[in-house]
Amino acid sequence: MSYISLKAWEQIALSEDMRDVESSLVNKAKEFACSKGMYAEVLAELDLKPDCGNCDEELQLLENGQLHPSVRQQ
Repeated sequence: MSYISLKAWEQIALSEDMRDVESSLVNKAKEFACSKGMYAEVLAELDLKPDCGNCDEELQLLENGQLHPSVRQQ
């Protein structure tokens, strides 16, 4: 796997339906993970739902230096 540049994403967005692109990327990620014995981990990652609660307050605290970036435990 390698980094996809912003320019490449811009070209993809202009030329193709992004739903098709995302579906293709997900399928390729699953294939790659399966070949590396990491299929279950990729499925768990793809199933992850972001916690967007309290985002505005957190952003304000981060911007004011009152909160340090951290990882939330699920």
